Amino acid sequence: TPLTLQWFKDGFPLTDNEHLSGAQSNILTLRQATTNDAGNYTLNATNFAGAITSSNAVLSVAVTPTIIETPEDKSIVVGDTATFSVTAAGVPQPRYQWRKAGKNLTGATGPTYTILHAKTNDTALYAVVVQNFAGSVTSAPARLVVWQPPTFALQASNRVVTSRGTTTFITRIKGTAPFSYQWYKNGEPLNDGEYVVGANSNSLTLTHAFTRDSGLYSLSVSNFGGGIISSNAQLTVRPGDNQDAEDSAGDFASFSPAIVVKSTAVVVPTNGLSITHLQLNQDQTVTLNCWGTGNGTYIVQSATHWGQWVDVSTNTAAADGHWQFTEPVDATQKFYRLRAP
Repeated sequence: TPLTLQWFKDGFPLTDNEHLSGAQSNILTLRQATTNDAGNYTLNATNFAGAITSSNAVLSVAVTPTIIETPEDKSIVVGDTATFSVTAAGVPQPRYQWRKAGKNLTGATGPTYTILHAKTNDTALYAVVVQNFAGSVTSAPARLVVWQPPTFALQASNRVVTSRGTTTFITRIKGTAPFSYQWYKNGEPLNDGEYVVGANSNSLTLTHAFTRDSGLYSLSVSNFGGGIISSNAQLTVRPGDNQDAEDSAGDFASFSPAIVVKSTAVVVPTNGLSITHLQLNQDQTVTLNCWGTGNGTYIVQSATHWGQWVDVSTNTAAADGHWQFTEPVDATQKFYRLRAP
């Protein structure tokens, strides 16, 4: 008696189509199977005497994992938390294994990996292997940088140099490079120039120091993790011979609205300010005749050693720009200059 055969999927009868053949035979063939073809397959056989149905044959269609969203690079500060994550697809549900620098991380078998209280030695490349029995795929590596904020292993020390000499402030920095550097003099940022080298590095060199370069020098250092400012290092530039002092005076006058006059009554007008006469009086006082802008306010400064200037008087010029200033003589030689406040 001839048999009638019929294949079923999940209880529904099948018919031949472009990717299925043998729906009414004892052999069922699926070509280019997809996940839609997964299910329970049975065969029903009938003849004149009766019918019988096979037990279920389960078809599972696996899909090799693919990564939809890869882990991203991260930069954090020491002690912070970093979390890497991946989004993947695959059938059956894929498994995960995170790696650091190519080595498996114990217990890191989920779609995310978290590092608590990060340390500098956590800096590395991290990747994840996604796999099922159909295959595996490895993500592109994500870089983690754990930044150590800068600290000073060595700060600049006070320096003393003779005018026209060369001096260098040296520091050493600990932390995670690269660093950004900025040197300051008396709180004002410095730039590299003819005589200044290294304004944006860990060492600062003055190659032709003048007395005007005397002051307090400090360095700020920063990176992604934070910043720090050094303590002040004092530079003292001592004048050399008399010719050197004259050169320094001329150089100072060229950049600031001031006048420098020695007790020998040398007069050097500059920038509208001048001391036109210096008189040593019999009562051991000295009188300065000063000129500026009418009704302007000016400060008289004096120094017994070149470069160590102190304010001694604040004066308002008359309408014609003239005023006088008198003070006791407390040194055999003294320097004077004027400046606007």
